[in-house]
Amino acid sequence: MQGGPLNATEEELAAFEEMRPMVQQGFGGTFDQLEGYLEARNNSLQLSNASGDNGNRRFFVVLLF
Repeated sequence: MQGGPLNATEEELAAFEEMRPMVQQGFGGTFDQLEGYLEARNNSLQLSNASGDNGNRRFFVVLLF
């Protein structure tokens, strides 16, 4: 994912660059949590299928930016 300021002044660009590490850390942590959730969900589904579950499931992921 990429992002940045549009039509920014030099001051705004400097502020954006100063905040970049914090934003990257925040998104990184969010995506790490999402990855963990999806892995756990996948493992749970595999266990359910092994136990004879019919496999009818619905789930969704919401990403907020």
